[in-house]
Amino acid sequence: MMNPDGVIHGNYRCSLSGRDLNRRWKKPDRNLYPEVYLAKKNIMEIAQNRNIELVLDLHGHSRRKKMFIYGCNDRMNPMKCREFPYLLSKFNSNF
Repeated sequence: MMNPDGVIHGNYRCSLSGRDLNRRWKKPDRNLYPEVYLAKKNIMEIAQNRNIELVLDLHGHSRRKKMFIYGCNDRMNPMKCREFPYLLSKFNSNF
Protein backbone atom coordinates (compact mmCIF):
# COMPACT_ATOMS: atom_id res chain seq x y z
CA MET A 1 0.00 0.00 0.00
CA MET A 2 1.48 3.28 -1.09
CA ASN A 3 -0.54 5.57 1.13
CA PRO A 4 -1.44 3.86 4.43
CA ASP A 5 -1.23 7.20 6.23
CA GLY A 6 -3.83 8.66 3.88
CA VAL A 7 -6.14 5.64 3.90
CA ILE A 8 -6.34 5.55 7.67
CA HIS A 9 -7.79 9.08 7.46
CA GLY A 10 -10.24 8.25 4.66
CA ASN A 11 -8.16 9.27 1.64
CA TYR A 12 -8.24 6.66 -1.09
CA ARG A 13 -5.92 8.29 -3.61
CA CYS A 14 -4.04 10.81 -1.56
CA SER A 15 -1.32 10.57 1.02
CA LEU A 16 -1.69 12.23 4.40
CA SER A 17 -0.21 15.37 2.85
CA GLY A 18 -3.08 15.44 0.32
CA ARG A 19 -0.98 14.39 -2.68
CA ASP A 20 -2.51 12.12 -5.33
CA LEU A 21 0.09 9.37 -5.62
CA ASN A 22 -1.57 7.81 -8.69
CA ARG A 23 -0.71 10.87 -10.77
CA ARG A 24 2.99 11.00 -9.92
CA TRP A 25 4.36 7.78 -11.39
CA LYS A 26 6.24 9.10 -14.43
CA LYS A 27 8.55 11.57 -12.68
CA PRO A 28 8.08 11.36 -8.91
CA ASP A 29 9.94 13.95 -6.86
CA ARG A 30 11.91 12.24 -4.09
CA ASN A 31 10.92 14.84 -1.49
CA LEU A 32 7.27 15.39 -2.45
CA TYR A 33 6.38 11.77 -3.32
CA PRO A 34 8.82 9.51 -1.46
CA GLU A 35 6.42 6.54 -1.57
CA VAL A 36 6.26 6.58 -5.36
CA TYR A 37 9.92 7.47 -5.83
CA LEU A 38 11.15 4.60 -3.64
CA ALA A 39 8.68 2.05 -5.04
CA LYS A 40 9.83 2.88 -8.56
CA LYS A 41 13.48 2.79 -7.47
CA ASN A 42 13.00 -0.66 -5.92
CA ILE A 43 11.34 -1.99 -9.07
CA MET A 44 14.21 -0.69 -11.20
CA GLU A 45 16.79 -2.28 -8.89
CA ILE A 46 15.04 -5.64 -9.06
CA ALA A 47 14.85 -5.33 -12.85
CA GLN A 48 18.64 -5.16 -13.02
CA ASN A 49 18.89 -8.78 -11.83
CA ARG A 50 15.55 -10.29 -12.80
CA ASN A 51 13.15 -10.16 -15.70
CA ILE A 52 9.97 -8.42 -14.48
CA GLU A 53 6.95 -9.58 -16.43
CA LEU A 54 4.26 -7.65 -14.58
CA VAL A 55 3.84 -4.87 -12.03
CA LEU A 56 0.39 -4.50 -10.48
CA ASP A 57 -1.09 -1.39 -8.92
CA LEU A 58 -3.95 -2.62 -6.74
CA HIS A 59 -6.30 -0.03 -5.31
CA GLY A 60 -9.89 1.13 -5.13
CA HIS A 61 -11.58 3.55 -7.49
CA SER A 62 -14.16 6.21 -6.73
CA ARG A 63 -16.46 5.33 -9.67
CA ARG A 64 -15.53 1.83 -10.82
CA LYS A 65 -17.03 -0.98 -8.76
CA LYS A 66 -16.09 -4.63 -8.40
CA MET A 67 -12.84 -5.66 -10.13
CA PHE A 68 -11.37 -4.05 -13.23
CA ILE A 69 -8.06 -3.41 -14.90
CA TYR A 70 -6.67 -0.25 -16.39
CA GLY A 71 -3.79 -1.27 -18.58
CA CYS A 72 -0.58 0.18 -19.77
CA ASN A 73 -0.06 1.57 -23.23
CA ASP A 74 2.76 0.10 -25.28
CA ARG A 75 2.42 1.52 -28.78
CA MET A 76 5.11 -0.81 -30.13
CA ASN A 77 3.37 -3.92 -28.77
CA PRO A 78 -0.25 -3.19 -27.74
CA MET A 79 -1.14 -6.87 -27.31
CA LYS A 80 1.50 -7.21 -24.59
CA CYS A 81 -0.59 -4.97 -22.34
CA ARG A 82 -3.79 -6.89 -23.03
CA GLU A 83 -2.58 -10.43 -22.34
CA PHE A 84 -2.88 -10.42 -18.55
CA PRO A 85 -6.34 -8.78 -18.40
CA TYR A 86 -7.57 -11.18 -21.09
CA LEU A 87 -6.31 -14.23 -19.21
CA LEU A 88 -7.79 -12.96 -15.96
CA SER A 89 -11.18 -12.53 -17.62
CA LYS A 90 -11.06 -16.15 -18.80
CA PHE A 91 -10.18 -17.56 -15.38
CA ASN A 92 -12.32 -15.30 -13.19
CA SER A 93 -15.81 -14.13 -14.08
CA ASN A 94 -15.50 -11.14 -11.71
CA PHE A 95 -13.17 -9.39 -14.17
